[in-house]
Amino acid sequence: MKSMESAMEVWHESLAAVAPGLFRIHVRGARVWLTFLNVGARIERWRRLTRDGDWVDLCLFYPDPRHALADQVSMGVTVGRFANRIANGEFPMNGKIVRLERNDSGKNHVHGGALGFGQRLWQLKCIGSHGVEFSLHSPDGDQGYPGSVEMEVCYDLESEDLLRIVHRAFCAQETIINTTNHAYFNLHGVSLRAGEAHQPSIMDHQLQIAADQYLHDRGDYIPSGAVLEVENTAFDFRVARTLSDQVPRMPNGCFNTTYVNPQRDPTRMLAHVSSPGSPWTLSVGSDAPGAIFYNGFVLSKERTFGLYGPLAGLCIEPQNYPDCVNHPEWPSAVASPSQPYSRTIIYRLAESE
Repeated sequence: MKSMESAMEVWHESLAAVAPGLFRIHVRGARVWLTFLNVGARIERWRRLTRDGDWVDLCLFYPDPRHALADQVSMGVTVGRFANRIANGEFPMNGKIVRLERNDSGKNHVHGGALGFGQRLWQLKCIGSHGVEFSLHSPDGDQGYPGSVEMEVCYDLESEDLLRIVHRAFCAQETIINTTNHAYFNLHGVSLRAGEAHQPSIMDHQLQIAADQYLHDRGDYIPSGAVLEVENTAFDFRVARTLSDQVPRMPNGCFNTTYVNPQRDPTRMLAHVSSPGSPWTLSVGSDAPGAIFYNGFVLSKERTFGLYGPLAGLCIEPQNYPDCVNHPEWPSAVASPSQPYSRTIIYRLAESE
């Protein structure tokens, strides 16, 4: 199934021989080639054509789609129903306590549960001239969440540089929803030789985040409730800073930090990533209340089928605040039949002049 417009080519590839119901969608332009898998409605690969005529992968990926079916690190997936963590796996709603699976070291709930949106086989809703739309039915009680949800994820390659992601959810009753995309970027590119991945670390990457505040966490990536200023801290990326300068300032070398998005406008830059060793740059915008910067510190070859170690890729994950469902003073994650859910994320992956 193919369509063509504005030099974009979009087609469907069945992977039923790998697993029943599995498929891949290709979106290709003259100098860009994205593939998506319906397991997790994920970005599978994001390739750009260099000026030398070579394709380079700028996201971490699995060369074997069977690995995506057993993914442990949310590689490129749509995360939900609730991205990131909920303290003690519970939250109040309409006078009752909703209890979810504690799939984060037995203490907290993370990424929607062991069978969250990122582990599910989504349906193909439609193929467009520049992208694809996936859909998923999440029944009442799914992973403990109240109310059924009809979820949609649209990937639209608006230009060779710009990917717009729109998440929408329609609820049968009041529930909570907080989704994001979990692509890992490495601007040096990823190459595979002899079944192993080869890429420089992201430590020379320069990151800028247009945020004055971040959420303090209590040590287990659950926010303490304090919203702090980034000034005079390792969390200050208001001007571009090299990760090799900032990471050693963190007690465990791990950034898994939520920044407050002051503008909530997907057309305005929230985060920008570059590297002196790469011609590629990444800019991210979103209407989400916040965004998590994760530096891939806990990536390991044991969890990625021998491919990727710590600091192999970084994530910029626009989303609501972790555990916001237990902080009524924070932006709400509640959606309802009269208030459907919507989120927009824009990734601009471009070549510098």
